[in-house]
Amino acid sequence: DHFIASGAKEEFYEPKFTFNGFRYLVVRGLRHPLREQDVEACFVRTDFPRIGSFSCSNRTLSELVTMAQNSYLVNFTDGFPTDCAHREKLGWTGDGWIASELAQYFFENTSAYGKWMQDIVDAQRPDGIPCSIVPTSGWGYHTYNGPTFDAVLATLPWNLYAYRGDRRALDVAWPAICRYVEAESKLETSPGLVANGLGDWNAAVAEHMPTPEYVISANYYHLLKLAAKIAAVKGLSGDAEKYAALARRTADAINAKYLKADGVYDNGGQTAQALPLVLGFAPSAVRKAVAARLVEAVERADFHVDLGLVGMKHVFRALSVAGRSDLAIRMLTNPTRPSPAYWVGKTSTLWEDFNRGLSKSHVMLGDFAAWSVQHLAGIRLAGTDAAIPEPDEPGFRKFVVAPDTACGLDWAKASVDGPYGTIASSWRKQDGKTVLEVVVPPNSEATVRFGGKETAVGPGRHVFGDAAPKTMPLDNVSYDCPKARPCKELSRPDVQALWLEGEPWNGKPTEVFAYVGIPAGASATNPVPGVVLAHGGSGTAYLEWVRT
Repeated sequence: DHFIASGAKEEFYEPKFTFNGFRYLVVRGLRHPLREQDVEACFVRTDFPRIGSFSCSNRTLSELVTMAQNSYLVNFTDGFPTDCAHREKLGWTGDGWIASELAQYFFENTSAYGKWMQDIVDAQRPDGIPCSIVPTSGWGYHTYNGPTFDAVLATLPWNLYAYRGDRRALDVAWPAICRYVEAESKLETSPGLVANGLGDWNAAVAEHMPTPEYVISANYYHLLKLAAKIAAVKGLSGDAEKYAALARRTADAINAKYLKADGVYDNGGQTAQALPLVLGFAPSAVRKAVAARLVEAVERADFHVDLGLVGMKHVFRALSVAGRSDLAIRMLTNPTRPSPAYWVGKTSTLWEDFNRGLSKSHVMLGDFAAWSVQHLAGIRLAGTDAAIPEPDEPGFRKFVVAPDTACGLDWAKASVDGPYGTIASSWRKQDGKTVLEVVVPPNSEATVRFGGKETAVGPGRHVFGDAAPKTMPLDNVSYDCPKARPCKELSRPDVQALWLEGEPWNGKPTEVFAYVGIPAGASATNPVPGVVLAHGGSGTAYLEWVRT
Protein backbone atom coordinates (compact mmCIF):
# COMPACT_ATOMS: atom_id res chain seq x y z
CA ASP A 1 0.00 0.00 0.00
CA HIS A 2 1.14 3.55 -0.73
CA PHE A 3 -0.13 6.63 1.10
CA ILE A 4 0.86 10.21 0.28
CA ALA A 5 0.49 12.59 3.19
CA SER A 6 -1.27 15.90 2.65
CA GLY A 7 0.75 17.78 5.23
CA ALA A 8 -1.94 17.85 7.91
CA LYS A 9 -0.76 17.54 11.50
CA GLU A 10 -2.39 14.12 11.93
CA GLU A 11 -3.57 11.72 9.23
CA PHE A 12 -5.10 8.26 9.14
CA TYR A 13 -4.80 5.51 6.56
CA GLU A 14 -6.82 2.35 7.05
CA PRO A 15 -7.68 -0.11 4.26
CA LYS A 16 -11.34 -1.05 4.38
CA PHE A 17 -11.44 -4.29 2.40
CA THR A 18 -8.20 -6.01 3.36
CA PHE A 19 -5.60 -6.27 6.08
CA ASN A 20 -1.81 -6.27 5.83
CA GLY A 21 0.74 -8.29 7.71
CA PHE A 22 4.06 -6.46 7.73
CA ARG A 23 7.30 -5.93 9.63
CA TYR A 24 8.51 -2.65 8.14
CA LEU A 25 7.10 0.74 7.20
CA VAL A 26 9.04 3.00 4.81
CA VAL A 27 8.57 6.74 5.19
CA ARG A 28 10.21 9.14 2.71
CA GLY A 29 10.28 12.92 2.33
CA LEU A 30 10.29 14.00 5.98
CA ARG A 31 12.00 17.25 6.95
CA HIS A 32 12.92 15.91 10.39
CA PRO A 33 14.07 12.52 11.74
CA LEU A 34 11.24 10.07 12.27
CA ARG A 35 10.55 9.19 15.89
CA GLU A 36 8.96 5.96 17.03
CA GLN A 37 6.00 7.82 18.53
CA ASP A 38 5.27 9.52 15.19
CA VAL A 39 3.68 6.37 13.74
CA GLU A 40 1.06 4.10 15.24
CA ALA A 41 -0.03 0.80 13.69
CA CYS A 42 -3.39 -0.82 14.35
CA PHE A 43 -3.40 -4.50 15.33
CA VAL A 44 -6.46 -6.07 13.70
CA ARG A 45 -7.69 -9.52 14.70
CA THR A 46 -10.78 -11.45 15.69
CA ASP A 47 -11.80 -10.39 19.19
CA PHE A 48 -11.34 -13.16 21.73
CA PRO A 49 -9.79 -13.03 25.21
CA ARG A 50 -6.56 -14.51 26.45
CA ILE A 51 -7.15 -17.23 29.01
CA GLY A 52 -3.74 -18.82 29.59
CA SER A 53 -0.07 -18.31 30.34
CA PHE A 54 3.18 -20.27 30.45
CA SER A 55 6.72 -19.50 31.50
CA CYS A 56 9.72 -21.50 32.63
CA SER A 57 13.36 -21.24 33.62
CA ASN A 58 14.52 -21.63 30.00
CA ARG A 59 14.22 -18.15 28.50
CA THR A 60 14.43 -19.40 24.92
CA LEU A 61 11.54 -21.81 25.40
CA SER A 62 9.47 -19.15 27.18
CA GLU A 63 10.09 -16.77 24.27
CA LEU A 64 9.10 -19.43 21.73
CA VAL A 65 5.79 -20.00 23.53
CA THR A 66 5.16 -16.24 23.43
CA MET A 67 6.01 -16.19 19.72
CA ALA A 68 3.52 -19.00 19.15
CA GLN A 69 0.80 -16.97 20.83
CA ASN A 70 1.71 -13.91 18.74
CA SER A 71 1.54 -16.02 15.59
CA TYR A 72 -1.89 -17.30 16.54
CA LEU A 73 -3.23 -13.79 17.14
CA VAL A 74 -2.00 -12.30 13.86
CA ASN A 75 -3.35 -15.29 11.97
CA PHE A 76 -6.94 -15.16 13.17
CA THR A 77 -8.66 -12.33 11.35
CA ASP A 78 -12.15 -12.03 9.87
CA GLY A 79 -13.38 -14.94 11.98
CA PHE A 80 -11.21 -17.75 10.60
CA PRO A 81 -7.59 -18.92 11.01
CA THR A 82 -5.09 -18.13 8.28
CA ASP A 83 -1.71 -19.50 7.32
CA CYS A 84 -0.07 -16.06 7.20
CA ALA A 85 -1.26 -12.47 7.37
CA HIS A 86 0.89 -11.07 4.58
CA ARG A 87 0.88 -13.46 1.62
CA GLU A 88 -1.85 -16.05 1.05
CA LYS A 89 -4.12 -15.18 4.01
CA LEU A 90 -5.88 -18.49 3.47
CA GLY A 91 -7.76 -20.74 5.88
CA TRP A 92 -5.73 -23.90 5.34
CA THR A 93 -7.53 -26.57 7.33
CA GLY A 94 -4.36 -28.45 8.27
CA ASP A 95 -2.78 -25.35 9.80
CA GLY A 96 -6.07 -24.58 11.52
CA TRP A 97 -6.73 -27.87 13.29
CA ILE A 98 -3.12 -28.38 14.35
CA ALA A 99 -3.10 -24.96 16.04
CA SER A 100 -6.53 -25.45 17.63
CA GLU A 101 -5.19 -27.23 20.72
CA LEU A 102 -2.81 -24.33 21.36
CA ALA A 103 -5.90 -22.12 21.45
CA GLN A 104 -7.58 -24.23 24.13
CA TYR A 105 -4.81 -23.28 26.57
CA PHE A 106 -4.26 -19.63 25.66
CA PHE A 107 -7.42 -18.18 24.07
CA GLU A 108 -11.20 -18.50 24.44
CA ASN A 109 -12.07 -18.75 20.77
CA THR A 110 -15.00 -21.16 20.81
CA SER A 111 -17.37 -18.84 18.92
CA ALA A 112 -15.02 -18.18 16.01
CA TYR A 113 -14.11 -21.85 15.76
CA GLY A 114 -17.78 -22.77 15.79
CA LYS A 115 -18.35 -20.39 12.91
CA TRP A 116 -15.37 -21.80 10.98
CA MET A 117 -16.56 -25.36 11.62
CA GLN A 118 -19.85 -24.45 9.94
CA ASP A 119 -17.92 -22.92 7.03
CA ILE A 120 -15.95 -26.17 6.62
CA VAL A 121 -19.17 -28.21 6.56
CA ASP A 122 -20.75 -25.80 4.07
CA ALA A 123 -17.70 -26.09 1.79
CA GLN A 124 -17.86 -29.90 1.65
CA ARG A 125 -18.97 -31.20 -1.73
CA PRO A 126 -22.06 -33.43 -1.98
CA ASP A 127 -19.78 -36.40 -2.71
CA GLY A 128 -18.14 -35.96 0.71
CA ILE A 129 -14.87 -34.38 -0.46
CA PRO A 130 -13.95 -31.43 1.80
CA CYS A 131 -11.89 -28.41 0.84
CA SER A 132 -8.41 -27.87 2.26
CA ILE A 133 -8.92 -24.08 2.20
CA VAL A 134 -11.96 -22.58 3.95
CA PRO A 135 -13.38 -20.15 2.97
CA THR A 136 -12.49 -20.88 -0.64
CA SER A 137 -12.92 -19.36 -4.08
CA GLY A 138 -12.66 -22.86 -5.55
CA TRP A 139 -9.03 -23.72 -4.80
CA GLY A 140 -8.44 -26.58 -2.38
CA TYR A 141 -10.61 -29.45 -3.61
CA HIS A 142 -7.82 -31.02 -5.64
CA THR A 143 -4.83 -29.52 -3.84
CA TYR A 144 -3.48 -30.94 -0.58
CA ASN A 145 -6.82 -32.24 0.70
CA GLY A 146 -6.56 -35.68 2.25
CA PRO A 147 -6.64 -37.06 5.81
CA THR A 148 -3.72 -34.93 7.04
CA PHE A 149 -5.74 -31.77 6.44
CA ASP A 150 -9.24 -33.30 6.35
CA ALA A 151 -8.79 -34.46 9.96
CA VAL A 152 -10.12 -31.00 10.81
CA LEU A 153 -13.63 -32.45 10.41
CA ALA A 154 -13.16 -34.47 13.61
CA THR A 155 -10.24 -32.89 15.50
CA LEU A 156 -11.63 -29.36 15.68
CA PRO A 157 -15.11 -30.24 17.03
CA TRP A 158 -13.59 -32.79 19.40
CA ASN A 159 -11.22 -30.18 20.85
CA LEU A 160 -14.13 -27.78 21.37
CA TYR A 161 -16.05 -30.53 23.14
CA ALA A 162 -13.17 -31.89 25.20
CA TYR A 163 -11.77 -28.55 26.36
CA ARG A 164 -14.79 -26.25 26.38
CA GLY A 165 -17.67 -28.67 26.78
CA ASP A 166 -19.27 -27.52 23.49
CA ARG A 167 -21.39 -30.37 22.10
CA ARG A 168 -22.86 -28.24 19.34
CA ALA A 169 -19.68 -28.55 17.29
CA LEU A 170 -20.03 -32.35 17.37
CA ASP A 171 -23.59 -32.11 16.06
CA VAL A 172 -22.58 -29.71 13.26
CA ALA A 173 -19.66 -31.86 12.14
CA TRP A 174 -21.20 -35.31 12.44
CA PRO A 175 -23.00 -35.57 9.06
CA ALA A 176 -19.89 -34.22 7.32
CA ILE A 177 -17.69 -36.81 9.07
CA CYS A 178 -19.94 -39.63 7.91
CA ARG A 179 -19.95 -38.40 4.31
CA TYR A 180 -16.19 -37.98 4.38
CA VAL A 181 -15.37 -41.46 5.65
CA GLU A 182 -17.58 -42.96 2.95
CA ALA A 183 -15.80 -40.88 0.29
CA GLU A 184 -12.28 -41.51 1.61
CA SER A 185 -12.82 -45.26 1.84
CA LYS A 186 -13.21 -45.29 -1.95
CA LEU A 187 -9.69 -43.85 -2.28
CA GLU A 188 -7.92 -46.57 -0.31
CA THR A 189 -4.74 -47.83 -2.00
CA SER A 190 -5.24 -51.16 -0.22
CA PRO A 191 -7.62 -52.14 2.58
CA GLY A 192 -7.18 -49.58 5.37
CA LEU A 193 -4.45 -47.49 3.71
CA VAL A 194 -4.77 -44.17 1.86
CA ALA A 195 -2.28 -41.90 0.12
CA ASN A 196 -4.15 -38.81 -1.06
CA GLY A 197 -3.02 -35.39 0.13
CA LEU A 198 0.04 -34.33 2.10
CA GLY A 199 2.26 -36.36 4.39
CA ASP A 200 4.71 -34.71 6.79
CA TRP A 201 4.47 -31.41 4.96
CA ASN A 202 7.33 -28.90 4.96
CA ALA A 203 9.94 -31.20 6.47
CA ALA A 204 13.20 -29.71 7.74
CA VAL A 205 15.18 -32.19 5.63
CA ALA A 206 13.12 -33.33 2.64
CA GLU A 207 15.22 -36.48 2.14
CA HIS A 208 14.25 -37.66 5.63
CA MET A 209 10.50 -37.29 5.11
CA PRO A 210 8.60 -40.50 5.94
CA THR A 211 6.59 -42.28 3.27
CA PRO A 212 3.50 -40.15 2.52
CA GLU A 213 1.14 -43.14 2.57
CA TYR A 214 2.33 -44.02 6.09
CA VAL A 215 1.71 -40.52 7.47
CA ILE A 216 -1.57 -40.03 5.61
CA SER A 217 -2.88 -43.42 6.74
CA ALA A 218 -1.90 -42.58 10.33
CA ASN A 219 -3.98 -39.41 10.12
CA TYR A 220 -6.81 -41.45 8.60
CA TYR A 221 -6.63 -43.73 11.64
CA HIS A 222 -6.67 -40.66 13.90
CA LEU A 223 -9.84 -39.38 12.22
CA LEU A 224 -11.57 -42.78 12.41
CA LYS A 225 -10.80 -43.09 16.14
CA LEU A 226 -12.26 -39.64 16.73
CA ALA A 227 -15.34 -40.51 14.67
CA ALA A 228 -15.92 -43.50 16.97
CA LYS A 229 -15.55 -41.34 20.08
CA ILE A 230 -17.87 -38.64 18.74
CA ALA A 231 -20.47 -41.28 17.90
CA ALA A 232 -20.21 -42.63 21.45
CA VAL A 233 -20.75 -39.17 22.96
CA LYS A 234 -23.80 -38.74 20.74
CA GLY A 235 -25.17 -42.08 21.88
CA LEU A 236 -24.81 -43.71 18.44
CA SER A 237 -23.47 -47.07 19.57
CA GLY A 238 -23.78 -48.69 16.15
CA ASP A 239 -21.74 -45.95 14.47
CA ALA A 240 -19.23 -46.01 17.31
CA GLU A 241 -18.61 -49.73 16.75
CA LYS A 242 -18.46 -49.24 12.98
CA TYR A 243 -15.79 -46.52 13.05
CA ALA A 244 -13.82 -48.23 15.81
CA ALA A 245 -13.66 -51.34 13.60
CA LEU A 246 -12.49 -49.26 10.63
CA ALA A 247 -9.81 -47.68 12.83
CA ARG A 248 -8.58 -51.11 13.94
CA ARG A 249 -8.47 -52.23 10.31
CA THR A 250 -6.30 -49.26 9.40
CA ALA A 251 -4.03 -49.80 12.41
CA ASP A 252 -3.55 -53.43 11.40
CA ALA A 253 -2.77 -52.41 7.81
CA ILE A 254 -0.22 -49.80 8.95
CA ASN A 255 1.52 -52.27 11.24
CA ALA A 256 1.53 -55.00 8.61
CA LYS A 257 3.22 -52.79 6.03
CA TYR A 258 5.32 -50.29 7.98
CA LEU A 259 6.33 -51.90 11.30
CA LYS A 260 9.77 -53.47 10.94
CA ALA A 261 12.08 -55.28 13.30
CA ASP A 262 13.05 -53.85 16.70
CA GLY A 263 10.33 -51.21 16.83
CA VAL A 264 11.25 -49.33 13.65
CA TYR A 265 8.38 -47.76 11.70
CA ASP A 266 8.85 -46.80 8.05
CA ASN A 267 12.17 -44.90 7.79
CA GLY A 268 12.76 -44.78 11.56
CA GLY A 269 12.73 -40.97 11.60
CA GLN A 270 11.35 -38.67 14.27
CA THR A 271 7.85 -38.39 12.83
CA ALA A 272 7.69 -42.04 11.84
CA GLN A 273 8.49 -43.16 15.40
CA ALA A 274 6.25 -40.60 17.12
CA LEU A 275 3.00 -41.36 15.30
CA PRO A 276 2.42 -44.90 16.66
CA LEU A 277 3.16 -43.73 20.21
CA VAL A 278 0.76 -40.79 20.37
CA LEU A 279 -1.91 -42.00 17.95
CA GLY A 280 -1.93 -45.38 19.64
CA PHE A 281 -1.55 -47.90 16.83
CA ALA A 282 1.72 -49.39 18.10
CA PRO A 283 1.11 -52.83 19.65
CA SER A 284 1.81 -52.76 23.38
CA ALA A 285 4.58 -55.34 23.01
CA VAL A 286 6.70 -53.01 20.87
CA ARG A 287 5.95 -49.59 22.38
CA LYS A 288 9.11 -49.57 24.47
CA ALA A 289 11.23 -50.39 21.42
CA VAL A 290 9.41 -47.76 19.33
CA ALA A 291 10.20 -45.13 21.97
CA ALA A 292 13.85 -46.20 22.04
CA ARG A 293 14.10 -45.80 18.26
CA LEU A 294 12.54 -42.32 18.58
CA VAL A 295 15.25 -41.31 21.03
CA GLU A 296 17.87 -42.64 18.61
CA ALA A 297 16.33 -40.60 15.78
CA VAL A 298 16.67 -37.43 17.87
CA GLU A 299 20.27 -38.28 18.72
CA ARG A 300 21.08 -38.99 15.05
CA ALA A 301 19.90 -35.49 14.18
CA ASP A 302 22.23 -34.04 16.84
CA PHE A 303 19.17 -32.90 18.78
CA HIS A 304 17.79 -30.84 15.88
CA VAL A 305 14.24 -31.05 14.58
CA ASP A 306 14.16 -33.47 11.65
CA LEU A 307 10.46 -33.42 10.90
CA GLY A 308 7.63 -31.48 9.28
CA LEU A 309 4.19 -30.14 10.14
CA VAL A 310 2.80 -33.47 11.40
CA GLY A 311 5.95 -34.18 13.38
CA MET A 312 5.83 -30.79 15.11
CA LYS A 313 2.38 -31.76 16.37
CA HIS A 314 3.32 -35.19 17.70
CA VAL A 315 7.07 -35.68 18.31
CA PHE A 316 7.34 -33.66 21.54
CA ARG A 317 4.34 -35.44 23.06
CA ALA A 318 5.82 -38.77 22.04
CA LEU A 319 9.08 -37.90 23.78
CA SER A 320 7.15 -36.96 26.93
CA VAL A 321 5.25 -40.24 26.77
CA ALA A 322 8.66 -41.94 26.56
CA GLY A 323 9.86 -40.00 29.61
CA ARG A 324 12.22 -37.79 27.62
CA SER A 325 10.78 -34.30 27.76
CA ASP A 326 14.38 -33.17 28.22
CA LEU A 327 15.10 -34.14 24.61
CA ALA A 328 12.06 -32.21 23.40
CA ILE A 329 13.31 -29.08 25.15
CA ARG A 330 16.77 -29.61 23.71
CA MET A 331 15.34 -29.86 20.18
CA LEU A 332 13.23 -26.73 20.59
CA THR A 333 16.07 -24.67 22.05
CA ASN A 334 18.95 -25.93 19.91
CA PRO A 335 20.61 -22.66 18.79
CA THR A 336 21.59 -23.91 15.32
CA ARG A 337 19.40 -24.77 12.35
CA PRO A 338 17.15 -26.57 11.89
CA SER A 339 15.56 -25.53 15.16
CA PRO A 340 12.78 -23.19 16.29
CA ALA A 341 15.30 -21.47 18.58
CA TYR A 342 16.99 -20.08 15.46
CA TRP A 343 13.96 -17.81 15.02
CA VAL A 344 14.27 -16.22 18.48
CA GLY A 345 15.57 -12.66 18.37
CA LYS A 346 14.94 -12.37 14.63
CA THR A 347 11.15 -12.03 14.69
CA SER A 348 8.33 -11.93 17.21
CA THR A 349 6.38 -14.64 15.36
CA LEU A 350 7.11 -18.18 14.16
CA TRP A 351 8.41 -19.05 10.71
CA GLU A 352 6.86 -21.21 8.02
CA ASP A 353 9.95 -23.42 7.75
CA PHE A 354 13.21 -24.20 9.50
CA ASN A 355 15.64 -23.03 6.84
CA ARG A 356 14.78 -20.21 4.45
CA GLY A 357 12.05 -18.44 6.37
CA LEU A 358 9.86 -17.93 3.31
CA SER A 359 7.25 -16.58 5.72
CA LYS A 360 8.12 -15.31 9.15
CA SER A 361 4.57 -15.21 10.47
CA HIS A 362 3.09 -18.73 10.48
CA VAL A 363 1.38 -20.50 13.38
CA MET A 364 1.28 -24.03 11.94
CA LEU A 365 4.50 -25.13 13.70
CA GLY A 366 3.47 -23.70 17.08
CA ASP A 367 1.64 -26.56 18.81
CA PHE A 368 4.64 -27.01 21.13
CA ALA A 369 3.06 -24.19 23.16
CA ALA A 370 0.18 -26.49 24.10
CA TRP A 371 2.64 -29.32 24.80
CA SER A 372 4.57 -27.01 27.16
CA VAL A 373 1.47 -26.43 29.28
CA GLN A 374 0.41 -30.08 29.13
CA HIS A 375 3.70 -31.74 30.00
CA LEU A 376 6.12 -29.20 31.45
CA ALA A 377 3.58 -27.42 33.67
CA GLY A 378 1.44 -30.53 33.62
CA ILE A 379 -2.10 -29.19 33.08
CA ARG A 380 -3.99 -31.52 30.81
CA LEU A 381 -7.18 -33.44 30.36
CA ALA A 382 -7.19 -37.11 31.24
CA GLY A 383 -5.78 -39.07 28.33
CA THR A 384 -3.85 -36.14 26.84
CA ASP A 385 -0.65 -38.16 26.95
CA ALA A 386 -1.87 -39.18 23.51
CA ALA A 387 -3.04 -37.21 20.50
CA ILE A 388 -6.71 -37.53 21.44
CA PRO A 389 -7.68 -35.99 24.77
CA GLU A 390 -10.10 -38.32 26.47
CA PRO A 391 -11.61 -36.41 29.41
CA ASP A 392 -13.59 -38.16 32.11
CA GLU A 393 -15.79 -35.08 31.89
CA PRO A 394 -15.37 -32.32 29.27
CA GLY A 395 -14.51 -28.69 29.87
CA PHE A 396 -11.83 -29.21 32.55
CA ARG A 397 -14.47 -30.41 35.01
CA LYS A 398 -11.95 -33.14 35.81
CA PHE A 399 -8.33 -32.78 34.82
CA VAL A 400 -4.81 -33.94 35.54
CA VAL A 401 -1.82 -32.00 36.86
CA ALA A 402 1.29 -34.07 36.14
CA PRO A 403 4.35 -31.88 35.47
CA ASP A 404 7.54 -33.48 34.19
CA THR A 405 9.92 -32.11 36.80
CA ALA A 406 12.76 -34.27 35.43
CA CYS A 407 12.78 -32.37 32.12
CA GLY A 408 15.87 -30.33 32.93
CA LEU A 409 14.10 -27.12 33.91
CA ASP A 410 14.46 -25.43 37.30
CA TRP A 411 10.86 -24.25 37.31
CA ALA A 412 7.75 -24.00 35.17
CA LYS A 413 4.32 -22.51 35.68
CA ALA A 414 1.12 -22.17 33.70
CA SER A 415 -2.51 -21.23 34.10
CA VAL A 416 -5.63 -21.62 32.03
CA ASP A 417 -9.12 -20.24 32.56
CA GLY A 418 -11.42 -23.17 31.95
CA PRO A 419 -15.21 -23.09 31.97
CA TYR A 420 -15.18 -23.56 35.78
CA GLY A 421 -12.48 -21.02 36.61
CA THR A 422 -8.72 -20.66 36.73
CA ILE A 423 -6.50 -23.73 36.85
CA ALA A 424 -2.87 -23.16 37.83
CA SER A 425 0.26 -25.26 38.21
CA SER A 426 3.63 -23.99 39.41
CA TRP A 427 6.65 -26.05 40.41
CA ARG A 428 10.18 -25.09 41.39
CA LYS A 429 13.43 -26.80 42.33
CA GLN A 430 15.45 -25.14 45.03
CA ASP A 431 18.16 -26.46 47.35
CA GLY A 432 17.59 -29.98 46.12
CA LYS A 433 13.87 -29.86 46.84
CA THR A 434 10.89 -29.67 44.47
CA VAL A 435 7.62 -28.04 45.42
CA LEU A 436 4.41 -28.04 43.36
CA GLU A 437 1.49 -25.66 43.87
CA VAL A 438 -1.85 -26.42 42.23
CA VAL A 439 -5.02 -24.34 42.06
CA VAL A 440 -8.30 -26.13 41.36
CA PRO A 441 -11.37 -23.98 40.52
CA PRO A 442 -14.82 -24.43 42.09
CA ASN A 443 -16.88 -27.48 41.12
CA SER A 444 -13.81 -29.20 39.68
CA GLU A 445 -11.59 -32.15 40.53
CA ALA A 446 -7.93 -32.72 39.78
CA THR A 447 -5.73 -35.77 39.85
CA VAL A 448 -2.22 -34.65 40.84
CA ARG A 449 0.67 -36.92 39.86
CA PHE A 450 3.79 -35.78 41.64
CA GLY A 451 6.66 -37.39 43.49
CA GLY A 452 5.61 -40.88 42.48
CA LYS A 453 2.17 -40.47 44.04
CA GLU A 454 -1.31 -39.82 42.67
CA THR A 455 -3.63 -37.63 44.73
CA ALA A 456 -7.22 -36.57 44.07
CA VAL A 457 -7.95 -32.99 45.17
CA GLY A 458 -10.94 -30.67 45.04
CA PRO A 459 -11.32 -26.89 44.77
CA GLY A 460 -8.68 -24.72 46.42
CA ARG A 461 -4.96 -24.27 46.52
CA HIS A 462 -2.76 -27.29 47.26
CA VAL A 463 0.97 -27.60 47.92
CA PHE A 464 2.90 -30.82 47.32
CA GLY A 465 6.49 -31.82 47.81
CA ASP A 466 9.23 -31.06 50.29
CA ALA A 467 7.47 -28.12 51.93
CA ALA A 468 4.45 -28.37 54.20
CA PRO A 469 1.24 -26.68 52.98
CA LYS A 470 1.20 -23.01 53.88
CA THR A 471 -1.46 -21.83 56.29
CA MET A 472 -2.62 -18.36 57.13
CA PRO A 473 -2.98 -18.04 60.92
CA LEU A 474 -5.80 -16.08 62.49
CA ASP A 475 -3.34 -13.33 63.45
CA ASN A 476 -3.11 -12.32 59.78
CA VAL A 477 -6.85 -11.91 59.30
CA SER A 478 -7.93 -8.27 59.22
CA TYR A 479 -11.60 -7.45 59.74
CA ASP A 480 -11.12 -3.76 58.99
CA CYS A 481 -8.41 -3.20 56.38
CA PRO A 482 -7.54 0.46 55.76
CA LYS A 483 -8.99 0.44 52.23
CA ALA A 484 -11.96 -1.79 52.90
CA ARG A 485 -15.34 -1.75 54.56
CA PRO A 486 -15.71 -3.94 57.63
CA CYS A 487 -17.20 -7.33 56.87
CA LYS A 488 -20.90 -7.75 57.44
CA GLU A 489 -22.27 -10.51 59.59
CA LEU A 490 -23.93 -13.29 57.60
CA SER A 491 -26.98 -15.19 58.70
CA ARG A 492 -25.43 -18.52 57.68
CA PRO A 493 -23.27 -20.16 60.37
CA ASP A 494 -21.43 -22.23 57.76
CA VAL A 495 -20.11 -19.22 55.80
CA GLN A 496 -18.06 -16.25 57.00
CA ALA A 497 -17.07 -13.12 55.11
CA LEU A 498 -13.48 -12.07 55.75
CA TRP A 499 -10.94 -9.52 54.64
CA LEU A 500 -7.60 -11.31 54.48
CA GLU A 501 -4.03 -10.30 54.00
CA GLY A 502 -2.60 -12.07 50.95
CA GLU A 503 0.97 -13.11 50.40
CA PRO A 504 3.13 -10.03 49.58
CA TRP A 505 3.80 -9.47 45.88
CA ASN A 506 6.74 -7.38 44.67
CA GLY A 507 7.22 -6.15 48.21
CA LYS A 508 3.69 -4.77 48.45
CA PRO A 509 0.89 -6.01 50.69
CA THR A 510 -2.14 -7.62 49.08
CA GLU A 511 -5.72 -7.87 50.25
CA VAL A 512 -8.33 -10.47 49.53
CA PHE A 513 -12.03 -10.49 50.30
CA ALA A 514 -13.34 -14.03 50.62
CA TYR A 515 -16.45 -15.93 51.51
CA VAL A 516 -15.08 -18.90 53.42
CA GLY A 517 -17.02 -22.08 54.05
CA ILE A 518 -16.66 -23.22 57.68
CA PRO A 519 -16.20 -27.00 57.92
CA ALA A 520 -18.22 -28.86 60.52
CA GLY A 521 -16.40 -29.06 63.84
CA ALA A 522 -14.10 -26.10 63.19
CA SER A 523 -13.32 -23.90 66.16
CA ALA A 524 -10.57 -21.76 67.62
CA THR A 525 -9.19 -24.86 69.32
CA ASN A 526 -9.71 -27.06 66.28
CA PRO A 527 -8.46 -25.09 63.26
CA VAL A 528 -8.97 -26.83 59.92
CA PRO A 529 -8.69 -25.57 56.31
CA GLY A 530 -11.73 -23.60 55.22
CA VAL A 531 -13.01 -23.72 51.65
CA VAL A 532 -12.81 -20.47 49.67
CA LEU A 533 -16.19 -20.16 47.98
CA ALA A 534 -15.58 -16.84 46.22
CA HIS A 535 -12.86 -14.25 46.41
CA GLY A 536 -11.52 -11.06 44.89
CA GLY A 537 -9.09 -8.25 45.51
CA SER A 538 -5.44 -7.51 44.79
CA GLY A 539 -4.23 -10.72 46.40
CA THR A 540 -6.55 -13.15 44.65
CA ALA A 541 -3.78 -15.07 42.93
CA TYR A 542 -1.79 -15.43 46.14
CA LEU A 543 -4.54 -16.48 48.52
CA GLU A 544 -3.39 -19.01 51.12
CA TRP A 545 -5.43 -21.60 52.94
CA VAL A 546 -7.47 -19.93 55.65
CA ARG A 547 -7.78 -21.23 59.20
CA THR A 548 -11.05 -20.32 60.85
